[in-house]
Amino acid sequence: MSIVTIGVDLTPVSEVSASAARFGRHYTGRLFTDRELADCGGVGDRSMQLAVLFAAKEATVKALAPGPGEFPEWRSIEVLGGSGGQPALVLSGDAASLAGKAGIDDWLLSTSFDGETASALVFGIRRLGDPAVPVISGEARICR
Repeated sequence: MSIVTIGVDLTPVSEVSASAARFGRHYTGRLFTDRELADCGGVGDRSMQLAVLFAAKEATVKALAPGPGEFPEWRSIEVLGGSGGQPALVLSGDAASLAGKAGIDDWLLSTSFDGETASALVFGIRRLGDPAVPVISGEARICR
C-alpha cells in the first residue's frame, strides 16, 4: 500500500446549521446524496452529522487537488458507513475520474467531532496488488 495524497478539513457545525436553515433542501440537495441524507435522518443532531459529512467531502476534494475547472460535483463524493463502523468514501463521476488520474484506487477516512467542529482526515492510497491489505467495503449507517 502506498499513500498517494492526504486531505484534512475542519468544519464549524454552526456554519452548516445556518446554511441548512437558510437554504433548506436547495443546500442539502446540492451537497449530499439522498442516501447520505437518509442515513442522517432522525437520530441525534442532524447539523453535526451533516457537518461531519461536509468535512469528509471537503477533505476529499483537498486530497484530489483538482486543477482549474476540475472541481468535482459534491454529490460525486459519497460518505457511507463501512465495515466495522468505519466511514467509507464512494466516488463516482468527476470525483472518480480525478482519483483515477491521480492513481488512487482506495481511500481511508477518519471523522470526528467535538460539539462545535467536525473534522475529517482522508488518505488516498494505491493498493499495489497486496491481497493481504483489506479493502474497506460493506455498508452501514455512518450517522448515528
